[in-house]
Amino acid sequence: MLEAAAHLASITVVMIGEAVGVEEEGGAGSHQDPLVQLVAIFGAEDASCRVAIDNIEQRLDPSGGKQTRRAGLTFMNRSYGKDDRQGRADVAVIRSSVSRSIISRAYATSPLRLLTPRNAGHGAWIYTSTLGGGLVDGDHLDLDVHIGAGATAFVSSQASTKVYRSTEGTSMDVRGRIDTDACLVLAPDPVVCFAASRYRQTQAFDLARGASLVLVDSLSSGRHGSGERWAFEAYESRIRVCQEERLLLHDSVALLAADGSVASRLGRFDILGIVLLLGPAVQDAAAALVARLAAEPVMRRAEQLVTATAVGEGCLVRFAGVSVERAARTVREQLWFVPELLGDDPWSRKW
Repeated sequence: MLEAAAHLASITVVMIGEAVGVEEEGGAGSHQDPLVQLVAIFGAEDASCRVAIDNIEQRLDPSGGKQTRRAGLTFMNRSYGKDDRQGRADVAVIRSSVSRSIISRAYATSPLRLLTPRNAGHGAWIYTSTLGGGLVDGDHLDLDVHIGAGATAFVSSQASTKVYRSTEGTSMDVRGRIDTDACLVLAPDPVVCFAASRYRQTQAFDLARGASLVLVDSLSSGRHGSGERWAFEAYESRIRVCQEERLLLHDSVALLAADGSVASRLGRFDILGIVLLLGPAVQDAAAALVARLAAEPVMRRAEQLVTATAVGEGCLVRFAGVSVERAARTVREQLWFVPELLGDDPWSRKW
C-alpha cells in the first residue's frame, strides 16, 4: 500500500477538453479515467478504508489551455467525509429533429458518476453510480435533471444505493424540471441502509403544463441475510411535486431508531416504497391501476400490501413487501406501460 502511494504521488492529472488521462512525470503511458484507476489500486469499495482524492480538480482555463495539478492522496477511515465527498451531477435531455431524445448535457463530479447507454427506443437512458459502491459518513450527492419540451428520459441507478455506518450522516438531493409535453421516468433501485447508518434524501420536481412524471422510491430493510433488519439509526425522505407553482404532492417519511425499534414497527416487511404517476402520458394507466387495486381483496398476513390513491392526473401507490425481489417484480408489472413510453424496455437487460 505504501509503495503504491509513493508511486502515485508523482502522478499528474491532465484534462484537455473532455479527454481525461493519467500521466506519470517520467513520460509513461496514460490510462482512461484516473479516478477508477486509483480506486482499483486502493480497493476503495471497502468502506472501512477509503481513499479520498483531494486535489483532482480538472479544469480548462479561459484561453483553452490545460491546467494540471499534482494529485494529493489522503487515507481515511469511516469517520472521514468532509473532504471532497460532495458529488454533483447535472443532466439535460432534449428532443432532436428526428423525434429522438438525446442527452445535451451530462456532468458529474466524484464520487458520483453518470452512465448513458444506448438503447433501441426514442427515450434517453441515464444511470447513476458512485465510486466505492455506496455512501459513507459525510457523503452528500446532488442530482439535477432537466427534461426539455417533448423529450423523454429514463433515469435509474446502476445498483442499490448502499448507506454505510455513519455518525454525521449521508444525504442526497434530487431536483427535476420537466418541460411541456416531456416525460421523466425516475426509477432507481432501493436504498439499503446498513446498521447504524443515517440517510436523508429530498426529491423536488417542477412540472410544466402537459409534463409527466413516473417516480419509484423504495427502502429495503438492509443486509437481512447477515442478520441486519431495519438496524439503521435514521432514514428521512421528502418528496415534493409542483406544477406551475401549484403543489400537487408533498410526501414525507421518517424512520428513526430514537422513536423506538424500526424492526418491531415494520414487522415481517423487508421493503417499503411508493410509485407515483402524474401527467397526461400516464393518466390512463394510473386510472386503470387505481381501479384494479381497489378491486383486489385484502388477504390476512399477505406477503404484499399495495394501495393506490388518485392524485391529480395520476395516482400514488404505496407498497410494503416481505421480499425485495417480489416487490421489484410487482413494480415492473405496475409500470407495464413504461417500455412503450421509452420505445425500449430498460428492465429486460437488468434482470
